[in-house]
This record gives sequence, C-alpha cells and structure tokens, in this order.
Amino acid sequence: TLPTYEQLTVPRRGPEEGS
Repeated sequence: TLPTYEQLTVPRRGPEEGS
C-alpha cells in the first residue's frame, strides 16, 4: 500500500516551509 498524497506532502515538519 502506497502512502497517499497528503501523507508524503504534509509530513510532521512542513511541506513547503522547509525550503
């Protein structure tokens, strides 16, 4: 079972915040 879109785009740290 592959992780969903939200699972890999919104980790516990930050999706776009850790640029």
